[in-house]
Amino acid sequence: MHDDLMDYFSNSSGDYHENARPLNSYIEEDRRQLLEKRRIEKELKEKLAREEKERLYNQLHGPVDAQISLWRNYDNPDYTRIIFKIVNNSPHAFKLTQTSRRMTQSQMDELSVQPHMPMAFFLQTKYEEPDGGGYGEHLKTRFGGFFDYNSETAGFQFNFGLTATGEFSRIRGNWNEANHTHRIVSSGKTHIRCTSEIIEAYEDPPFEFEVLITLG
Repeated sequence: MHDDLMDYFSNSSGDYHENARPLNSYIEEDRRQLLEKRRIEKELKEKLAREEKERLYNQLHGPVDAQISLWRNYDNPDYTRIIFKIVNNSPHAFKLTQTSRRMTQSQMDELSVQPHMPMAFFLQTKYEEPDGGGYGEHLKTRFGGFFDYNSETAGFQFNFGLTATGEFSRIRGNWNEANHTHRIVSSGKTHIRCTSEIIEAYEDPPFEFEVLITLG
């Protein structure tokens, strides 16, 4: 009898809790709880990081984006409106040193780009509907321009333009295609990464469009 009891306790105490539940089930439960805790902590950190990123974006870009929204509401069929947004992620401060547009020095100074800051401006170009001659005449409307920005060691040049083709007569006309162009290159002694993309473009007159320029 005594030996039977000893055998029972010796065989059961190593693998079972006092309530007869296997000990490895407690280990597995603890492991699941730990993984769940880590998952929740990770999701919370990611949520806080997203909120902080959104807060910083709104703090920097909010006023600029609000101004762009106002410009978008300005509608004049006699002019082609071009909106430029420049996001400078570099430590360089850029000044507009040369442009194809007619600008005073004070106007050029207003378009300076500060380090790690966004800015925006818009231009208007007079739009004139082609006056075709004979029926079916192929005509084009086009314009282009450039901006040169420079800091002490770095710089970039941005070119933009529009070419639209169509068939016109004195009676009627139809635009077939509008091609909005853009190109940006780094200049200066220090190379910087710079990209441009058209984020909005209209295929109908006066062919307005928006360009996003990213530096750094």
